[in-house]
Amino acid sequence: MPERGNRFDQFAVLEREQLNLFTQETMRAKPFMRFDTRLLRERLGNGSHRVIAIDIGGSKITSATFAINQNSSTYSDEVTRQSRNGEGYLNFLQEVGQKSDKQSMQVGISVGAVIEGTKLIHTSHMPNLFRDLAQFDGDFSRVIPRLKKVVNDSVAGTIGSLMEAQRRYPDTKQIIYLTNGSGLGAAVLTEDMIWSMEPGHIETLPELNPYGAKTTCVFTNTETSCLHAVTSGIGIENIYLQQTQEKVDGEELARRLSSGDKLVEKLYENSAMLTATTIKGIASVFGMLNSPSETTIVCHGGTFNVDKFRDLVVQFLKAGLRFEPRVHFTKDFKNPCLEGAALAAIIS
Repeated sequence: MPERGNRFDQFAVLEREQLNLFTQETMRAKPFMRFDTRLLRERLGNGSHRVIAIDIGGSKITSATFAINQNSSTYSDEVTRQSRNGEGYLNFLQEVGQKSDKQSMQVGISVGAVIEGTKLIHTSHMPNLFRDLAQFDGDFSRVIPRLKKVVNDSVAGTIGSLMEAQRRYPDTKQIIYLTNGSGLGAAVLTEDMIWSMEPGHIETLPELNPYGAKTTCVFTNTETSCLHAVTSGIGIENIYLQQTQEKVDGEELARRLSSGDKLVEKLYENSAMLTATTIKGIASVFGMLNSPSETTIVCHGGTFNVDKFRDLVVQFLKAGLRFEPRVHFTKDFKNPCLEGAALAAIIS
């Protein structure tokens, strides 16, 4: 694990070079939707709104019925189904569609994939859902007629995290939401606009990619040494496999980190450096470092379930900053993606 001193000094030099690669264009950042909490409160009025939310991830799909008013958000009837590659997800969605029709409730969806409107455009870790949904032209709304909104999981997480952050810190106006697990994704909320982005597709400096990790870019179909390949949880697993010819999952790698495996320590330390740099890069591009007291950084995904990794990210994030960043991990929150999907349906 890094000590204050040479390692952080070396990191500072490399970080400046890596930060130069962050722009709206390289992150593929685009404005996704306006989200004004004042408008949301107007929509909510004095009553309570009921809506069904669905969170679609690589290994499980969850639905719940939310009751939301201006002061609180509660949910019930939570159902989760585990899966590999999205197998069985279509049946689950059809069941929710029937339930929403029967109960006359609108539906919001959060999904860890590339979407356009209500259509699934690309997913690397749910191929069976992509296959099954093709009979409906990839359109979720043809499976769930009462569907109101589909949002990327980073966007949904941003919405849900804002509401939770404002309950804890009423002065929160901006959110940086970063995911690290099956990929490296992000979204930000600033000036009432949510931006979706793909920072994982930025190239990694060779000095911060010591094992020469590469992957195939889903946008260009070319080989790349992007941040996703080096920084994400799945990237760490792939590099470990490359170096040892042993395939292990994230939980086993976390155990080996705790037991002092030197290779695993190096992989997680390098990922933590790049994760912290990604957060700083996003903040810099959107001018969010100018008002740290109004900004909450929220980190989500399986990689952040590793205690030592979380500590490293915070250490590297603090390095070079003249203020204490407000950092939270979604393991301390309710499911922000699920709540975000519900709120997106209400405000749309």
